[in-house]
Amino acid sequence: MKEKVLAEAVGAHCLAVHPAGGEAPRVMYAGGANGYVGKFTKDGVAYGKKAGPCFEGHTGTVTCLAVNEAGDTVVTAATDKTVRAWKANGEPVKTMSHHSGWVRALALAGDALVTAGDAGEVFLLPSWSGDDPPVQLPGHADSVGSLVVDSASQQIFSGSFDRTARQWNLSGGACTAVYSGHTGHVRSVAVAKGMLLTASVDGAVRVWSIAKAEESEEGGSGRRLESGVCIACLDYGGMLNKLAALGSQAVVSTSGTEYVIHQLDIKRLEGLIASRADETKREYGNLLKTTTEAKTLSIKRAAEKHAKRTAKEAEKLRAAIKEEADQKPPDTAETPDNPAATPPADAPAEDAEADGGKPPQDDDNEEPAPPPEDGDAAGLQVEDAEFEKRFAAVKERLAAEHEKALAAVQAKFDAKMRGVSATRVFEVSPKAMPTATFSTVLAELDEPIRSLALSEVEQNTTLYFASETAIRRVAAQYGTITI
Repeated sequence: MKEKVLAEAVGAHCLAVHPAGGEAPRVMYAGGANGYVGKFTKDGVAYGKKAGPCFEGHTGTVTCLAVNEAGDTVVTAATDKTVRAWKANGEPVKTMSHHSGWVRALALAGDALVTAGDAGEVFLLPSWSGDDPPVQLPGHADSVGSLVVDSASQQIFSGSFDRTARQWNLSGGACTAVYSGHTGHVRSVAVAKGMLLTASVDGAVRVWSIAKAEESEEGGSGRRLESGVCIACLDYGGMLNKLAALGSQAVVSTSGTEYVIHQLDIKRLEGLIASRADETKREYGNLLKTTTEAKTLSIKRAAEKHAKRTAKEAEKLRAAIKEEADQKPPDTAETPDNPAATPPADAPAEDAEADGGKPPQDDDNEEPAPPPEDGDAAGLQVEDAEFEKRFAAVKERLAAEHEKALAAVQAKFDAKMRGVSATRVFEVSPKAMPTATFSTVLAELDEPIRSLALSEVEQNTTLYFASETAIRRVAAQYGTITI
């Protein structure tokens, strides 16, 4: 491993290398105190005045910068609350002042620009060169110090002092996921091989599966806010401050009492994710089976309960109709319309003797008609018109209650499966793993590391890093020392 000092006496706070990959000659940009922005060749030779500024305009410390893909535009931001765009030769193009405090992070994605800073401010400019006002992305409760845009998923990731990272759609700016688990400020975020990496002052690098931004059936933003899932936690034992990732390479630096740069083994982490994905798939399949069986049983019980309630209501209604019929006066009773229905008390007895001296038979002594047989209460076919009429309303009420019960069973099933999703195995954050398993030490310094940047040419990866007194470069053959 060969280390070279590129620019001494340049206390850079931020670095950017263009292009990150490809065959073009490397150009490095560095930003620092007092509005300093310098431009260097890959070997540290300064453009213009030696180690002098090429971009003059900022009045505060330059905290972050980025170069567009074409290499013809540089965007910088500083503690003077401004964001500035420049041509590659240092000619100013545009000054933006939409932040209320220090601007601490920015990221470019085509013509889109994302900036972040104090008070949880995150802004999206769909076209920084246009006249449309920036769109504020609310959510963070404290300063945001790191941003990265994943071109593959078209997602923005931010790291904040509120101990969380957030995921936003590059198109529209809707927040689609929150990554919680760190116990200290999230100082830096990076994306490598479809994984989100976060570094915190709690001494841990957490590796997350990136949540899918899916449309939500709920109102509000029109999207469901997912919870990010941690699949690995690497504990370095000291405060971490910077992350950088490019392709399958990733590095992290420590701060505090020791100043060390570690290289993360992304391939090994990918293997861990694959094995856990298989475990998750099996666990999810088992849960789906048992939950579906429970749902089927619940529906069966609801149907049985509905049938019993229907039969019981039918019996109650029959009894009520019979009681009403028993209490009703007989049709032969004297009424104003039928005064002769009952013979007067002084009527002659000839009528009785005309029948052979026998008194008339009492209808109550006749054999009662057999009651109608009860059929299945769930599908009653009753001849009594009054019963059918009144029972129709009862059945309608019971059917509505049954449908409501079935809907409750389905909602419970859906909630359980949605809460589990395909990441149930990782709902609880994993215990910290030994860092030696997933990373190696690249460099040890005696002064704080302020910025990291990676570039790659023909499988040769170069690490650029800035400390308080110099910008340095570490290069090695890919596959031997990896970086």
